[in-house]
Amino acid sequence: MSYVKGQDRQQMFISSLDEMIAPENPIRIMDLLVDRFVLENPEKYHWRGFRETGSGRPAYSPSDMLKLYLYGYSNRIVSSRKLEAECHRNIELKWLLNNLAPDFKTIADYRRDNSQAISEMTISFNLLLKSKDLIKGNLMALDGTKIKANANPGKNLTHDEIRDKIYEYEKEIFRYLYLLQDNDVNDELAELDEKKFKTVESIKEKISDLTGQKEHLEECLKRLKENRGSNASSTDPESRLVKNRKDLYYGYNLQVIVDSLYKLIASAQVRQSPNDLHQMLPALDNLKKELDLDPTVIVADKGYDNPQVIRQIEQERETEVYVSVNESSDQYGKHSFTFDEEQNCYICPQGQVLKQKRGLHKGRSRLARLYQCRADICNQCPNKSDCTESNRGRSITRYEDEKWRDHYVRKVDSEPVKSILQQRMCIIEHVFGVLKCWMGKIPLLLRGKDKVQTEINLYVTAYNLKRIISLFGYDGAKEMILSKGILS
Repeated sequence: MSYVKGQDRQQMFISSLDEMIAPENPIRIMDLLVDRFVLENPEKYHWRGFRETGSGRPAYSPSDMLKLYLYGYSNRIVSSRKLEAECHRNIELKWLLNNLAPDFKTIADYRRDNSQAISEMTISFNLLLKSKDLIKGNLMALDGTKIKANANPGKNLTHDEIRDKIYEYEKEIFRYLYLLQDNDVNDELAELDEKKFKTVESIKEKISDLTGQKEHLEECLKRLKENRGSNASSTDPESRLVKNRKDLYYGYNLQVIVDSLYKLIASAQVRQSPNDLHQMLPALDNLKKELDLDPTVIVADKGYDNPQVIRQIEQERETEVYVSVNESSDQYGKHSFTFDEEQNCYICPQGQVLKQKRGLHKGRSRLARLYQCRADICNQCPNKSDCTESNRGRSITRYEDEKWRDHYVRKVDSEPVKSILQQRMCIIEHVFGVLKCWMGKIPLLLRGKDKVQTEINLYVTAYNLKRIISLFGYDGAKEMILSKGILS
């Protein structure tokens, strides 16, 4: 039986790297895109390392490092060690980097020290998409998703535990400083031999290590006090305890705004809040800051149902906010009571009156009035057990902006708005699915809010680039990148 046979391994071929890459390979678009960013804004893309002067091998070009990371995050290769390995064996990366192969430390250092350059690339690309009318802002969807931080769940520290550890480190530092001082006294009496020199150096290294750990714990304690938390992660103190349907873990809240026209990500911001209730305004502010764009209509789910924020946005901006309303399905919920504006009272489903009991006061950060039914009437009601457990009578809080709220609920419940709200999942949920798939089981490699934002920026740029190539093909994406547009 015959089989297909390959070529002889000893056979020699004369070819270039360029011939090994297909003419319409997407990495050619990636190459053009990064080169354009760097050439048109050279002051924004330079190496931000620690060494300012000195001899030795020159640094790698920011263009090459950005291409490496953009390729890696587009292909789910995010580890610096894996990227180093790919540079030696991946033909596409060899072509993209002109056969360069940085070591893993250089790769990791660039991502750590050049977050601003990576952020500029993401913003520049989105500005280009906006200039080509691919991000228009007519209808946008906002949603948040929880991302698991790179934090050891077993290393949670309370206030007292952190203080105790800081005290232990201080004692250790004092002890080593005493040993170092003793060595210094001995140095004055006799020449320091090689063995003693090693001892002094090891003491200095230990002091430096303990000082670093002490400062890290002090930063943990500071973050904990600022956020009024009961415990913090010692590995990533900037992460916060978040909860999904099954687990409680340390993570971040990623707020994403997606434009409905071509499902492109317009903004992605890493936040530390455990929920979405107060995140709409910061997300829109970030969109305005980066793209100078206010959406005509923004839609969101029930997690953003914050009347104060919604009202503020609609009053201060030319933006219609459509948020699914959190209304109780309880038969005796607030929605089942009727407010009589002339009599200034509520009428319950049984026809009883709830009169005003307390004047204007602050309730849940909003000004409100309290209405309550008489206890003797309420306690005799046959449906009392379904309505309230209080023996003082059923009470209802009416906020000062309740009239506006009632109007907003009716607006959201109208058929035109319902049809718009139904589009939200189609606009944004697919984006989350793709990003979570790319991130895999270990979603983040970096620690700290700013560094996590760097990783998210790389994912956003990779997603949008793949999206436009999928939508417009190689030629369409190439023409778009080569044509003139706003990049800064």
